[in-house]
Amino acid sequence: ITSIIAEPQIVTVFGNKDEIQKLPGFIETLDVNVEGVTSSVDDRVGLKVPAGVTLVGDNFSVQVRIRVEAQQGARTVTREPIVIGLPSDMRAAVSPEVIEVRLSGPLPRLNALTEQEVRVLLDVTNLPVGVHQVTPTLVKPDAIRAEIALPSIQVEITEAPVGRQ
Repeated sequence: ITSIIAEPQIVTVFGNKDEIQKLPGFIETLDVNVEGVTSSVDDRVGLKVPAGVTLVGDNFSVQVRIRVEAQQGARTVTREPIVIGLPSDMRAAVSPEVIEVRLSGPLPRLNALTEQEVRVLLDVTNLPVGVHQVTPTLVKPDAIRAEIALPSIQVEITEAPVGRQ
């Protein structure tokens, strides 16, 4: 729970002076059940008005907005880069062979990630034989932030041996 807001924030009460002076400066709302919720709650609830005190006006309930957000976290995963756009008569050697990807976002989503959801792609479309520095593309879910420390990854493209494709 990141915030709780009740509207209106001020209500007027009427009653015996002694009963009103016993009030702690606020009147509680009835309970709002937030057990198991995964998104924000917006509910109209009544007030716990003590005996001997009555509410004045039309505000016998309040709108309660409870903002709920997933706890944020981070984790690092390793991925082998996937070369795309390579003609069938060519081969590619990638260096480094494994890339660390730093992920951050809602912990429940981070913990549920599968290997297919976070990938490092190297597009070598139209690159000739030789050594190239390729900027990686990260594939990840929208709710997750991802970054790698390497701005580029070395890819060596060679011709495939004849008869061994």
